[in-house]
Amino acid sequence: MKTNFFRTIHLRRPELLILERDGRILLLSVDTSSLLEIDPLTRDVLEALSTNKSDKDIITALSGPYHRAHVLEALEEVKALKNAGCFNPSVFPDSPPYDTYELVLTAFHGCTLRCRYCYADGGRSYTGRIKAMTIDVAKRAIDYMINDYARDVSRFVVNFTSGGEPLLNFELFKQVEQYCREWENRDGRQLSIRCGFVTNGTLLTDEITDYLRENNREISFSMDGPPEVHDAMRCFPDGRGSYGEIVPRIQRYRVRSGKRLRAAVALTAHHTDFFNIVTHLVQLGFRKISMKPVRVDRSKPYGLNWATLDAFKEGYDRLGEFLVTQTLEGHSIFLEVLTNHSDFFIRLLVRLLLSSRSIYRCRAPGALLAVTAEGDIYPCQDFLGRPELRIGDVFNGVNKDKQRLLMDLRVDQKPGCRECWARYLCGGGCYAAALLANGNVSQPDEVKCDLIKHLIQLSMQMIVELQEKRPEILPHLCRVFSGEALPSDETSLTNDGEV
Repeated sequence: MKTNFFRTIHLRRPELLILERDGRILLLSVDTSSLLEIDPLTRDVLEALSTNKSDKDIITALSGPYHRAHVLEALEEVKALKNAGCFNPSVFPDSPPYDTYELVLTAFHGCTLRCRYCYADGGRSYTGRIKAMTIDVAKRAIDYMINDYARDVSRFVVNFTSGGEPLLNFELFKQVEQYCREWENRDGRQLSIRCGFVTNGTLLTDEITDYLRENNREISFSMDGPPEVHDAMRCFPDGRGSYGEIVPRIQRYRVRSGKRLRAAVALTAHHTDFFNIVTHLVQLGFRKISMKPVRVDRSKPYGLNWATLDAFKEGYDRLGEFLVTQTLEGHSIFLEVLTNHSDFFIRLLVRLLLSSRSIYRCRAPGALLAVTAEGDIYPCQDFLGRPELRIGDVFNGVNKDKQRLLMDLRVDQKPGCRECWARYLCGGGCYAAALLANGNVSQPDEVKCDLIKHLIQLSMQMIVELQEKRPEILPHLCRVFSGEALPSDETSLTNDGEV
């Protein structure tokens, strides 16, 4: 599925993006994230209106190539869309409310693997040494988040997703979960606290699986795809690939726990057959897959940079074509497993379906606290180990002045973003990626910006094709995205034999 549109028009009044290819014209209202398919006459009326021409001048100019009655009708239709709010400028509160706050705890600064793309050097880069978080530090973090930092919030997520392998300190996870259950029933606040972690799977045992099953907890696995893809990056300290070690453990976990498998995938330029990665993981039984380009500096040949950008685009184009084809043939599972808030690509497609808008990329500007084993607080787990981005600690709280660094980066005010047509669908780009690319969090990664705009255009094509040929799947994707429905479980696609 190619996204090299024949013509792209970015209008300012109202702010619209018009994309043309193969006789189809797609309209995106930048301010409302509304997507429409329009005809050539409507396009020409919109272009004329953007130049502040009067109705009379528009009718006179377009009555040559078009019938006058049709011009009048199109003009009225455009005005009706405008009156209905389709083109209204976005208005956001100064501090957008978050319904869920996230606390990321670093259970252990260390790992059983030495992944070649690891930004934490197996956990050592944060502290220079291996270190485990104590339950006292964890309790301090939880108390501060719930009782001070987000006192009026009732929904929390406590994750172990940074620094190293959480199963190296699984006792801490059990203690933290018990403490969170105590908090849920404290002071009559009726809190909801969800705990989880991402693991490489090397230390997963039946005992751990049984605990997770008995306490109804779900976890995610760092899993990059088939053996040749996974083992190219995710290896043991001696250089051995980890696929053969973890897949039997994951399969045993799936059968023993009865849980749906979740995968966190790092995409590299060395393996851009992304649809093969999805296919393989679905065959292994994974039913939630989040794929993102690996986050490394631009000097890495396997990362996303100007030299590899086209390879990533082509990989996503093939993935988009595969997802549409499979969905039209009745196998929507491949699209559904990617329909979640963490997938770099399909979240953009669902944002278009929902006409959603955001002034921030993620929760980091105010609704996320990442805590090191020592108790230092950062606004994002990818900032751990950078003293200049530390915003406090669990003993003294957050320095609000330091926290403003990200809170001031609203996408509608941020240089490099405020004039971009993709800003409200993107949210301004990853702050950690900006830091890697440009040395500061305020200047977005231009390479990633280019890829995001490409993926939005690809999503627009996919939506139009699915709307035409299988419209019932689109509201179902929205329900999967919101958690109201689960992805289809096509068991015939799962390989239950030896891998």
